[in-house]
Amino acid sequence: MGLTRKISLHAVEGDSEAVEVLRWEYALAMRQVAADALVVVDETGCCTDMTRIHGRASDGRGRAS
Repeated sequence: MGLTRKISLHAVEGDSEAVEVLRWEYALAMRQVAADALVVVDETGCCTDMTRIHGRASDGRGRAS
């Protein structure tokens, strides 16, 4: 089937300066939200070792990322 391995499990885009600014803006906006208006989803039972190490293209072919 010719699958290829992903180069990285970490998205490099998340390290950009623009994303850092967006994170700060989000954090500031969240300070305005009342605590009783939040819904917390507990994902501690989530299995994180099932991260895909192979990508897929929409037509079913293996995809290099």
